[in-house]
Formats: sequence, C-alpha cells, structure tokens
Amino acid sequence: MDKKTAQHFVEFRNVRKVYKMGEVSIEALHDVSFSIEKGEICVIVGPSGAGKTTLLNILGGMDGLTSGQVFLDGAEVSAFSKRELASYRRYDVGFVFQFYNPIQNLTAVENVELATQICRKPLSYLLAVALTILFALVVALLLYFKLDKIDMAYSLKAIE
Repeated sequence: MDKKTAQHFVEFRNVRKVYKMGEVSIEALHDVSFSIEKGEICVIVGPSGAGKTTLLNILGGMDGLTSGQVFLDGAEVSAFSKRELASYRRYDVGFVFQFYNPIQNLTAVENVELATQICRKPLSYLLAVALTILFALVVALLLYFKLDKIDMAYSLKAIE
C-alpha cells in the first residue's frame, strides 16, 4: 500500500463493527474515526460495552470490521488477506494482557522462551532478552516490595 494514503501512524476512518447473533445485531462501533501519531501516547477509556476491546481487536488484526478502514504505519490493515493478517499478528503487533497465565509445569524462562518460538530474531538473542527481563522482575520484587508481601515460594519457583 502506498504510504501516502494514510498520513498518521494509526488511523481509523469511519469504522463500524456489527456483531450478529441470530436475528439480533449489536453495533459495537459506529462511525469511529481518529488518528494517533508515531510516538504519541494514547489512552482508550470508556464504560463497559463502549467498544474499547473491539477497537483494539480490530487494530490487532484479531477481529474484522463491518465497514470503514484501519491503517497502521501506512498499511491498510482492514484490507489484509487472511495470510497477511497472520503475518501481521505474528511479527508486527503484540498484546499485553491484564492477566498472564504461564504454563505451570514450565519454568519462567521456558515460558518466555515459548513465546520466542514465533519470532524472527535468533534464539540466543531472545533468550538473553528473556533472562534480562526475568532478572529485572526478580530484582524489582526484592527492591520495591516488602518481603512479607512477596510470595517467596512462587518467586523461588520462578527462578528454578
């Protein structure tokens, strides 16, 4: 796609999303238009059911839209094929979920390594990043939280 078509880093143009359940239609997004510049911090707020998750799922390529256009860095995400969406989700966007559910029979490093299996970077690089992040997490726990507030058994299990 020609980058001149979208002038902003993130751009939603007249986006509409309708969920159909049998004969019932629920409009989650109605004519949503906004833009975000590269490096700009944006907060999406609203009451439950306002469409915040729907909006993020569309931007993340996890859900389609009913009408309108969505651009990220000049590429029209809303026009991607299934194969392009899979590549986009794998290499270009990421989600940080409110709750992280690690695989219980893996160590902390193995859980982080698992996520690296879909990355293009060399495994040695990713392992170094994973270890750095985990080390920083343990240090932060020890430095900033009172020891009686840290579940030491869990913390020690994560370091195994």
